[in-house]
Amino acid sequence: MKTESAGGIILNNGDVMLVCQKHKSWSFPKGHIEENETPLDTAYREIYEETGIRELKLICPLGHYTRYKIGKDNKTDDKSEEKTLHFFLFKTNQRFSKPHDPDNTDAIWVPIENAITQLTHQKDKEFFKSVIPITSAYSANLISIETTFPNKKEAQNVASLLLTKKLAACCQIEPIESLYNWDNTLQNDLEYRCSIKTIQPLFKAIQQEITKNHSYKCPQILAKEIVSVSKPYLDWLNTKINPL
Repeated sequence: MKTESAGGIILNNGDVMLVCQKHKSWSFPKGHIEENETPLDTAYREIYEETGIRELKLICPLGHYTRYKIGKDNKTDDKSEEKTLHFFLFKTNQRFSKPHDPDNTDAIWVPIENAITQLTHQKDKEFFKSVIPITSAYSANLISIETTFPNKKEAQNVASLLLTKKLAACCQIEPIESLYNWDNTLQNDLEYRCSIKTIQPLFKAIQQEITKNHSYKCPQILAKEIVSVSKPYLDWLNTKINPL
């Protein structure tokens, strides 16, 4: 028999969610695709049933793979069912889990680097190993904060302050031309944009430092998520930042 299932790899501060299925094997939350469901619909439903997590941000599809159902001995394949498994990558800020499926009562957060060891089925291990670069990239919570200053010296002073306090790993400063409407008159100013590479948990602390040391009463402070699949870069970043 051939079946199709869907589920999710859920990230939370460097951890992934694993569930114990039928009290014997560990896998990512997943389940059979029901009639009139898309694989993504199934992933959302199964994640909620097996973990209790509703607060999910979809990152991207991760593709699919095929394997047999795990046997009763929890080691060999049960070739009576061949599953095609569709997976999606999610992020969540919801740490607490409460499974609603009586067959899957345990849901735990596991560090990404330990997940392969914890997974039961060899095909699940192989699939997760193949997507570790992208899961690691998105689990880093790496962001770029952008603000502008009226002159280069002020930009350098604030950047130096953030680097000294280890709130940022790198600050890039460049001149830009800003055009804006002020009192119904088009204005044109030379400013200096500072792009600050850091992690999301440090955003508020950086926002406070910029506001406190900025000559504008209402400085522009924007943040966007950035992704790097370069592990050496992520490792370097973590050595330069001191998380609060």
